[in-house]
Amino acid sequence: MIPFSDRILCSFDDAAEATGLSKRKIYQLLPQIESRKIGRRRLIVVSSLIKHLAGAPEANDGAAA
Repeated sequence: MIPFSDRILCSFDDAAEATGLSKRKIYQLLPQIESRKIGRRRLIVVSSLIKHLAGAPEANDGAAA
């Protein structure tokens, strides 16, 4: 199996499982993260999701020293 960070695209289920977020939250992030529509499926661009989460203020709670 390919490591999540090495993937180009992933499903909403895979994104939710890999991040620990709910599928609903992943859908709410759509305006901020890239996705692609292939046929009837909408897939998340993994690099966009990772960049967005790395820059999320919630991830840096009290990190200022």
